[in-house]
Amino acid sequence: MVSIAICGSDSASNARIENMIESECGKYNINIGIDMFYSGETLEKGLLMGERYDLLYLDISVTEKGGIRTVKRIRRMDEHALIICVSEHEKDLAELFRFNVFDFVKRPMKEEDFIISFLAAYERICNEKIYYHYRYKNAEYKVLSSEILYFESRGRQIHMHLLDKTVEVFNAKLDQVAAQLECGKIPFLRIHKSYLVNYHQVKAYSKTKLVMLNGQELRISEERQKDIEIIYSRLLGD
Repeated sequence: MVSIAICGSDSASNARIENMIESECGKYNINIGIDMFYSGETLEKGLLMGERYDLLYLDISVTEKGGIRTVKRIRRMDEHALIICVSEHEKDLAELFRFNVFDFVKRPMKEEDFIISFLAAYERICNEKIYYHYRYKNAEYKVLSSEILYFESRGRQIHMHLLDKTVEVFNAKLDQVAAQLECGKIPFLRIHKSYLVNYHQVKAYSKTKLVMLNGQELRISEERQKDIEIIYSRLLGD
């Protein structure tokens, strides 16, 4: 899931940002969570209490102390979140980008420009190194999700097939693995009761099978073909 915070004193502007994001994510089956804040102070308090976001939309005039000061404080608490500033003013752009602001959206917002900015941010978030964690024989392991081709269920064991042609084995059910990955930023497709596939590692798709980037073919079960067609089409459009 992509975690997003929208912070601004103008409730109508906040609502419009939320609606544009939800509309675009609905087209491509992007799982998101959005929290709304109406002042920089309340957002800062949330961050101090441990809240973390992948993407922050910040009206740089949200506090009396000034938007730049708010950006500076937020960046001190979270150096990784992508920040997109929204304002009708451009005079403070140079100073804002000193704090690693990802983008600037000028108000009044043009929907086309807003969506381009959002999708660029989403792509950056998805390209971050996200790990899949698993446990085997009382030891904890992690592997980059982007390096996983697919998971295969064999009895009570999961065989995790990786890009480097190695196969890691651990005890779990495929339903458990799918639930773990559901909130991740890399989409995995349940194409069969025995297969959970990394969408980014798919080379070709047909109604009955997927061809992976390594040339391997995996069958799509008949009962899942319709759902996979819908999800795959959405992801391909994205």
